[in-house]
Amino acid sequence: MDLYFERYPGVLEYMERTRAQAKEQGYVETLEGRRLYLPDIKSSNAGAACGGGARGDQCSMQGTAADIIKRAMIAVDAWLQAEQSARADDYAGTR
Repeated sequence: MDLYFERYPGVLEYMERTRAQAKEQGYVETLEGRRLYLPDIKSSNAGAACGGGARGDQCSMQGTAADIIKRAMIAVDAWLQAEQSARADDYAGTR
């Protein structure tokens, strides 16, 4: 892992910044601005709080990936609807 973080120092900085935000605010945000709440992050139980902090950066990355996939699915659906409509027009002879 050390070699990875040496090659990609921005990743470690992002993870540390995201964990700090999670501890301070109790949530992280995706790049789309969606908030992912981590209720255990401020727990008096050290194990639960640590788990929340470790999950903070993961939640942010996975949540952003989900936002990207959702946008892609919406775009594909719109494209499929347009294609279906165009084919229906072709079949009906209206084009």
